[in-house]
Amino acid sequence: MSTFAVQYADSMAEAAGSLVCVMDRDRIIAAAGNGKKNYDGKPISRKWSSLLKQEVVRWRMHRRKIARN
Repeated sequence: MSTFAVQYADSMAEAAGSLVCVMDRDRIIAAAGNGKKNYDGKPISRKWSSLLKQEVVRWRMHRRKIARN
């Protein structure tokens, strides 16, 4: 997965001309663009972790709603 994440981050950073970070629930698994050394491999904050968990719950609820229709 990390090879794909690095390639994805590189492509997105090049297209956007900006820093791009790819995260899992615990840490940044790939970073590309200006400043990537400050982020690559670092743990994510509790706030980010909480937001990601909320989005997972929201997405699951959305999928259930679509499945019912």
